Amino acid sequence: MRFGVLGLLACGLAAVLASAPAHATGTAKEVADDCRALLTANPPPQTFGVGLCVGGFTTLFALSGIVDQHQVPILGFCRPPNVQYLDMVRVFLRHVEAHPESAQVFYAVEAVNALVDAYPCRPKR
Repeated sequence: MRFGVLGLLACGLAAVLASAPAHATGTAKEVADDCRALLTANPPPQTFGVGLCVGGFTTLFALSGIVDQHQVPILGFCRPPNVQYLDMVRVFLRHVEAHPESAQVFYAVEAVNALVDAYPCRPKR
């Protein structure tokens, strides 16, 4: 089962995208807007977009602890042990604000880019 984890991730992502409303494309800007609502509204709205934010970032949080056979994180970043999924959401929001040119890119790509920048892996000595 060499592609087991990545295959499951791809299937999960396909399921989320297939269930998305026709008007939701999952761009970084759209998801950032929904994630902002998650962080600022009390209680957060119960919308598809907020659910996509929660689901996407809890998935990234869980997958960030998985390493390959060489002990390299499969997502390319090293999440510190004290970081929670909402911290990762905040990193994504700062990244989208700092890189408006990426507003129309699929949110998961920009989320991983943001997390790679925020939580780089130190080379082993």
